[in-house]
Amino acid sequence: MSTGGGFRLPGGAAGQHRLRMPPLPPLPPLPPSPPSGAPLLSLAMMVKNEEAFLEDALRSAAPYVDEMVVVDTGSTDRTVEIARDLGARVEFFAWCDDFSAARNYSLRACRGATCWCSTPTSGCAGRRIRGRCAGICDRARPTRSKAGR
Repeated sequence: MSTGGGFRLPGGAAGQHRLRMPPLPPLPPLPPSPPSGAPLLSLAMMVKNEEAFLEDALRSAAPYVDEMVVVDTGSTDRTVEIARDLGARVEFFAWCDDFSAARNYSLRACRGATCWCSTPTSGCAGRRIRGRCAGICDRARPTRSKAGR
């Protein structure tokens, strides 16, 4: 039994065998840049009766996004008013017990090249957006005045 530090494979010297991997396929091309002035990063929020959380969520996200879209699914409180006051575009979706349908509607309502889908109660939206979308945020350019800056 050998006490050497290497291993031996058939046809190769001890410890010098290399695996040959097929080449990786090329990466797909980057999507085209959005037209000048078009939003790069949109925030989509689905809400219903979220007046207690919405203001903080939108204020924390506003510095990092070009567009804020709030999709209301039937609020009876001040949610819609708060969203509009903070510069969000408000869309309405009649709740049909299908979360994915509402989420897809909110994504279609966004105009940005990239969309961040969040809820007002999911924590500090701004910190999460900044952490996960840093490259996009660094290139983001405001398309309108943002409240809370």
